[in-house]
Amino acid sequence: MEEEIFDRLATFFGRYDCGGGDIVPLRRYSSRAPRYAIPHDGEEVLLHWANRGQHYIKSAAYHPSMAIKLGSQRFVLRITDVRDIPRDNNKDAGRYLLPQIADIAKDDQGDILIPFTFRTLSKKEQTRYAGLAQGVNGNGNGGKVQSGILAEALEQLTQAAAKNPSLAPLLAGDAEDVPAFLHHVGRFVRRNNADFFIHRDLRGFLNGELEFYLKNETLDARDLTEMTGGALATRLVASRATRELGMDIIDALAQWEDLQKALWEKRKFVLQTDYFVPLGKIPNLGKTKLLEAIAGNERQWAEWQQLGLSGGASPLFKKGSKLDKRIAWLKENPSLPVDTSHFAPEFKDQLLEQFTDLDAATDGLLIHGDNWQALNLLQETYRGQVQCIHIDPPYNTDTSGFLYKNGFRHSSWLAMMEGRISVALPLMAKDGAFLCHIDEHEYERLHLLFECTPTENAGTLIWDKQNPMLAGKGLAMQHEYVLWRTRQERSFQLRSINAKAIIAKAESFVQEFAGINDQSRQAFAAWIDANQKLSGGERAYRHLNEDGRVYQSVAMVWPNPSQPPEQFFVPLMHPVTGKPCPVPAKGWSQSPEKMESLLDKGEIIFGKDESVQPRRKIFLTADSRRQVSSVLRSGSRGSRDMQALGLDFSYCHPVAVYEDILGAAAPESADIVLDHFAGSGTTAHAVMNLNREDGGQRKFALVEAGSHFDSTLVPRVKKLVFSADWKDGKPTRPATTEELERGPCLVKHQRIESYEDALANIRFEADGLDFGEGEMPYTLQWDSKGSPTWLLHPEMDQPFDYPLELMGSSNGNGESARTEVADLPETFAYLLGLRVQTRRVVMDGDRRYLVQRGSVGDKSTVVLWRNVAGWQEADHQREQDFIAKEQLLAGADQIFLNGCTTVQQADSLNSAFARRMFAEP
Repeated sequence: MEEEIFDRLATFFGRYDCGGGDIVPLRRYSSRAPRYAIPHDGEEVLLHWANRGQHYIKSAAYHPSMAIKLGSQRFVLRITDVRDIPRDNNKDAGRYLLPQIADIAKDDQGDILIPFTFRTLSKKEQTRYAGLAQGVNGNGNGGKVQSGILAEALEQLTQAAAKNPSLAPLLAGDAEDVPAFLHHVGRFVRRNNADFFIHRDLRGFLNGELEFYLKNETLDARDLTEMTGGALATRLVASRATRELGMDIIDALAQWEDLQKALWEKRKFVLQTDYFVPLGKIPNLGKTKLLEAIAGNERQWAEWQQLGLSGGASPLFKKGSKLDKRIAWLKENPSLPVDTSHFAPEFKDQLLEQFTDLDAATDGLLIHGDNWQALNLLQETYRGQVQCIHIDPPYNTDTSGFLYKNGFRHSSWLAMMEGRISVALPLMAKDGAFLCHIDEHEYERLHLLFECTPTENAGTLIWDKQNPMLAGKGLAMQHEYVLWRTRQERSFQLRSINAKAIIAKAESFVQEFAGINDQSRQAFAAWIDANQKLSGGERAYRHLNEDGRVYQSVAMVWPNPSQPPEQFFVPLMHPVTGKPCPVPAKGWSQSPEKMESLLDKGEIIFGKDESVQPRRKIFLTADSRRQVSSVLRSGSRGSRDMQALGLDFSYCHPVAVYEDILGAAAPESADIVLDHFAGSGTTAHAVMNLNREDGGQRKFALVEAGSHFDSTLVPRVKKLVFSADWKDGKPTRPATTEELERGPCLVKHQRIESYEDALANIRFEADGLDFGEGEMPYTLQWDSKGSPTWLLHPEMDQPFDYPLELMGSSNGNGESARTEVADLPETFAYLLGLRVQTRRVVMDGDRRYLVQRGSVGDKSTVVLWRNVAGWQEADHQREQDFIAKEQLLAGADQIFLNGCTTVQQADSLNSAFARRMFAEP
């Protein structure tokens, strides 16, 4: 019976492990009939896929650097040479990491750098390396070819270590005698070559699968009817033992999976927060020393020059230029973006203190990090506030930049999309819209996925790009789609920019030809016909009324299939002949009373005589809007927008298209637009253009994980803050006073902790697998409770110095990160949903108090941060006196202070932080 039980367990668990730890359902009805079963709860149609119910972990970022510590020596694995590889995590089966052992060197900090080349291999190289893979253990990432590469590198490393003893730790073996070099490089390879999945409820899923398996495979209905006595008892005992042992194994698996799930789902720390703001929008600039600090900051001037903002003032950009001349030039260029990241923290404190409503003044948010993590962090602050969610995700084509696992091409993509859609939807306003770009490769699946969400289908916009993409087979595609989803039924109207231009042109022709006459009418109609920027509907407005108003003529035919009442067939009398005019076969579209009203207002057009059917005048106004059509025709190219700015990006959509659809989805001046697949920042560009066009104050929030966040997205927004018009990488002119006023005030840019960072900060106090005979006390999360990533309460006594070891991330400049300080105040503001009005730093001698005052819902809230490490009773008494003197907590409905406090009305910030950080997403 023992062999039978273990065979059953091996059969059961063998169905789900697809390599690399991912658990994928491969349920069968029975061994006799290999048909797959799909869970069904009574729905008419429900979309299922192999990775449903799993988190997709790695959406868009390479990990160019990873640090490891062996003994007292740090080794840094870094990709220093990238060749033959598309941008943004593109799928490419022929790329490999090649360690450059001959170039290993120690840097100025004492770290040993191991450089890697990331490139494709020739067929000859692939064959050679595959032959070297025999006997290589401890890797398993990248297949035989990558294993062969590492086997050769290990041999080279062994020879190098004979001459350089500092490399010896890399050759030391672990419990399985795998050299540290192979183990850690294998992790590095995996990070750059694979995607990951974490099950959201592995225990519940496998328990259900085990019950299904036992009922359908170990207790066959025919066996139960045919077996008797001992045979039946034996079968039941075997099934029970299989179940009990299986559940023990599931518990073990679930502990590891639940630990990873907790690391993934916990709200991540904000690591860095900075702002950039146009000079002309800094309050009290002349009354503070901020202007002098800006004039003397060489890093800021170097960035302006790099962005192309120097103009003809290049001598001022030389280091050591006179401050008075620099200050004079600064005053002449109020649209120059000042970035607090180039200054000391005291500068940022003083700058932000000038704003009386900080969040209201913050028009843009740029977050560098995984989009799921960023959206999870923004839940409380933006819940129900976003009018338009607008994304352009990977299209899951061979060149789209999307990895997929185990051959589940569509399933992996759906798992990624479902996670990012579901975590974004709570942020959408009740009357908001969710716009998602896609092409024909995944349109049907994406549509079905949205049908499984609590949204309504508002339609699909077909974007005719007017440029057929020729292919070797099938049709030449020249279109993409934009799926348009809402929470409630509503219509979307295009903005009226062309209406204003048409009216202005009509007025100019009336003035040019001295009134309403044949000349002005003919000139206006010719201009309408020749204007390629106008849609077909807009070209219909080609007539001038006697009073100068612009109109089009439309038929007045009953629009419905049903027959109208008899009075809708009463003919109109011609005003000249007095005879009845023809009535449409289906009747008039308006009642007799309405027709009489239109006649009185002169809004009905008659022909020369009674033989012509009358039509109605529809006048164009500055506020005239038309409903968004399901077809958008635009042949504009996003590459031209980037070339004008002097930036390079492999592919991006044109700003003009985004202006049209965002203008319809976010028409109001205070709307918020969210894009969590930000790419090069086209959404921010379009929002800024819309605001400058209509004077709105729309806000944008963008999330991007790729390295182009620093190289393209942030520079693009900064350039546009300075000027709306660029050519060949140079501004044609600075922003006008009106453009500056309508442009963004503050733009916040942040970097957040990644899942890899969370993994790097796990510390186990005990070996979670060291248990006694007959025990299985898997307590991985408990054993790691002292890890910085779980929020250490003692460390919060010094909130301005909460250290995180970011061993597996990059600091934005391609350099390996070391110890960084988490921004606890900014993280807690997100977790609390705090709308910050004022941010002040107040000093009590050498004690620094950071005071955030704002609101949470309808409650006035103050959050007070200070270092309290080592405080005694006298220190707390001194604090009470200082708080009372400075009135730091006056008028607050709720108060939060970090660490210990004797302020009776204060809530525990530490507890509130922990509750919100680890709440279910």
